[in-house]
Amino acid sequence: FKMKIYYALILLALVMAIGLGVLHPSSQQDPEPIVVTESISKDTLTTPPDSSSTASDKILECITKEMLLGKFSPEGDTNYVVIPTYMCKYKGLYCHREPFAAFIAMRDSARKAGVKLIITSAFRSFDDQKEIWNTKWKSSNYTSTKDEIHKIRSIMRYSSMPGTSRHHWGTELDVNSCKLAYWNSSEGKRAYQWLCNNAHKFGFYQPYTADAGRTGYAEEKWHWSYKAMSEKYFEAYIKTITAEDITGFRGSHLVDSLKVIQTYVQGVSH
Repeated sequence: FKMKIYYALILLALVMAIGLGVLHPSSQQDPEPIVVTESISKDTLTTPPDSSSTASDKILECITKEMLLGKFSPEGDTNYVVIPTYMCKYKGLYCHREPFAAFIAMRDSARKAGVKLIITSAFRSFDDQKEIWNTKWKSSNYTSTKDEIHKIRSIMRYSSMPGTSRHHWGTELDVNSCKLAYWNSSEGKRAYQWLCNNAHKFGFYQPYTADAGRTGYAEEKWHWSYKAMSEKYFEAYIKTITAEDITGFRGSHLVDSLKVIQTYVQGVSH
C-alpha cells in the first residue's frame, strides 16, 4: 500500500511538471532553429547590431593597404564570417561580422513584410575582381573597339577595376540579382522599395544611386553598403591609395589618366 502511494506521488509530480511546461519539449526549442556554421557563433546570428558598438573602430585600427586593395584572404580572420548557404546563392562567401549581423536583422524584418533578401556577392578579393575584369575584357561585348579608354569606361559601368572595388572591404552586399530585368519586375520593384524605406534602419545604404550629381558607375539597386564601417574604409582608401597602387591587370596603365579614384571610387552617394 505504501509503495502504491509512493508511485502515485511520483506520477502526480510528473503531471504537474508537464502542466507547468518544465518538461514540455516545445518549451525548450526555438520556433525557427538557426543553422550555425563552424565560422559563425550563434551569438553573431541572433544578436542585432548595437548602434553604440565600437567594433567598427577597433577593426579599422588594423586596416592595411593590402586590405583596402583586396590583397588578403579573410579565411581564418575572426573579424569575418562565412555566410551560411541558405542566406546566399553561392558557397564560400565571406563578410565582416558586424555587417552580417545587421543583414540578418534586416533579412528577418523583410521576410515579415513578405520580401525575400538573399546575398549574391559579399567580400571579393583582388584576384576575384581580376577574374571578373579579365572575363569582361575578353568578352565579345567589349572587343569590338580598339580604343582602350572607351572599352574600360564601358566595362566600368557596372564593374570595378581590381583594387578599386568596395567589395574588397567586406562591408558590401549584393542582394537578390544583378540583372536589371529583375529590378524592373514586380518582385524586384517591391524589394527595392522596401530596401529604400528600411535598409537605413539596419545601417545600410545604397552607394550607387541614380543621383544625377554622382560620377562613375551606373545605378546599382542590388548593392548595399554597411555605412558605419564602409565610410571609414573609404576614408582610409582616399588617404592611402594612389593610382600607382592599382596595377596588375589589363588597362591598369590608364588608371591615372581616367582619374579612376576621383571619378569612380569617390563617385558614391552619401
